[in-house]
Amino acid sequence: MLTLAEQIFIFSLDETTGHSYPLPEKALAFALAGALLMGLAAEGRIDPHVTPLRITSPALTGDRLLDDVLIEIGAHPGLSLADYVRRITGHAHVIQAAVCRQLVERRILRKEEDTFLWVVADERFPIIDHREERAVRQRIREVVLEGRVPEPQDIAIIALVEACDLMHTLLSPSECKEARPWLSMIDQLDPVGCIIIKAIAEEDHMLHDAAHALV
Repeated sequence: MLTLAEQIFIFSLDETTGHSYPLPEKALAFALAGALLMGLAAEGRIDPHVTPLRITSPALTGDRLLDDVLIEIGAHPGLSLADYVRRITGHAHVIQAAVCRQLVERRILRKEEDTFLWVVADERFPIIDHREERAVRQRIREVVLEGRVPEPQDIAIIALVEACDLMHTLLSPSECKEARPWLSMIDQLDPVGCIIIKAIAEEDHMLHDAAHALV
């Protein structure tokens, strides 16, 4: 079964090219951080609904990425959910590399590289095993279009897909329009997803303001 971090990373890839879709600034970094926090909440290790965020069980999960985040939270107690999202986002390159490695080792992705003068000039990750990814896509479609009652895992991945502006890769334009009323409620359904959406929007505003300042 794909983890939340693996799911959002796969959804960030263009199935045709294996390259990442153009995303809002730091969107994938925030989404991966959110996926790990959502994973810890699903495992009963943290309570994201209280401020400061609280560890409910310090027992390790056996998932290295989740356990690293749990240890990070334990080492810096008393922070809010938003604070932890930003702390974890600071390790985005390490997290993304680990997620890639897991998916390649499980033969879900294939790593391809083009080199120029012995330097990697282009790196891509075509999907070679679509079974789990397509099952998640179908479940999302059933929730947002057909009224299927969502499981907590469904709400979590939908929130991350929305935060990264990737819903257009799962639904047609007309389906996105049809699903918009349901999707507009996502920030009320998942506190971590709400934080991720706000963090990405704030990052986008900062870049917009910085660009205006240079004009």
